[in-house]
Amino acid sequence: MKKFLVFIIVVAVVLFFTNPTEEEFNIYSEEYIATRVKGGKNESSKIKNILGDLAAEVGGKLTKELTSKEDYYLFSIYEVKLDKQEPYKFLGIGKNFLPLQSEEPFK
Repeated sequence: MKKFLVFIIVVAVVLFFTNPTEEEFNIYSEEYIATRVKGGKNESSKIKNILGDLAAEVGGKLTKELTSKEDYYLFSIYEVKLDKQEPYKFLGIGKNFLPLQSEEPFK
């Protein structure tokens, strides 16, 4: 029982120190938008690369303005509110982000 309690405490401490910041979420959203516009790693079109970089820059700044964060110390919930759409929610835990809805974010 004592080992289990120590394990839980260690996991909680690790999650606390790896709770992602808003800046990390902004970087994640920029990379996600760029990947969607560029069409993935197999695409090599210069126009798509330029548009992807531009979309990531603009989208990243817009996402920063439209994002709210609920900090629960061990993890965070990020909510992106876009016009006329349901807000997109992401779980930030362990320096990673997971969408909390089945619908594709940032259409």
